[in-house]
Amino acid sequence: METTRFSFKTGLVAVILLAGVVVGCSGDPDVFRGSTAEAEGFASQYAARLMKNYYPNTGRLPEYTLNDWTYDTNRQQYRIDLTASWLGQSCMLCSDECKVAVQGTLTVDNDGSNPRFKVEDINSCALGHDLMGLFIGGVIEGTINSLDDTSN
Repeated sequence: METTRFSFKTGLVAVILLAGVVVGCSGDPDVFRGSTAEAEGFASQYAARLMKNYYPNTGRLPEYTLNDWTYDTNRQQYRIDLTASWLGQSCMLCSDECKVAVQGTLTVDNDGSNPRFKVEDINSCALGHDLMGLFIGGVIEGTINSLDDTSN
């Protein structure tokens, strides 16, 4: 009868690899880690809310691009890098319609409350319309209370 001998080093490597597999697969399956669909929903809603806030009478066709997102399980909060855009005029009688684009980071609780948007870039259309509060480095909070409230 032939026996196979294992060295101490081989056994130790096998135990370490097995422990790594067990630890890697042992994440808590009940912990919500966010979802792309929910991040997309918040980005879409926020793009529309930004347009309504800055172009209540002349804004139309809001769009968004979800550039990236993360979810903080401890804070139960999304951090969403997005670009919001829409067609807008600086006034009802003005003929200066152009595509406004605003890029920034939205931080929002997983239930849609406490949205906070930090503007990181705006295009020349937004600069030309000279929007109050819409400037690079500006933080928009409180003006758009809840993403769930789409009544106004």
